[in-house]
Amino acid sequence: MNDSLHPALLLAPVLGFPFPVVQLYGENLWRAMEDNFDHRAPAWVGERYRQSLRWVRDRAFARIVHTLGEDPPPAREVHGAGPLRRPAAPGAPGRSTPTYPERAAWHGDC
Repeated sequence: MNDSLHPALLLAPVLGFPFPVVQLYGENLWRAMEDNFDHRAPAWVGERYRQSLRWVRDRAFARIVHTLGEDPPPAREVHGAGPLRRPAAPGAPGRSTPTYPERAAWHGDC
């Protein structure tokens, strides 16, 4: 599981790493990586970098993409079923209740 976009794990499928690697990343972070050289290098450098990133990404065993948007865009067909796209799952807002009576007493709840 590569949840840090570490270059060694991004390249693992291309370099013949013997174990399957699942890429887990945020949609916005991936877009930022692809746009890394925009307005900082000649356009052909940025485009070649973008193509290279997509090439290694598409050779992963599987991909899980999360997004903060409410309605993630549909998965594009690349190889097989394409990436699994899921919205981020933050915890439900609310307050936790004390578990131990002494903790409740300390907070003045008893």
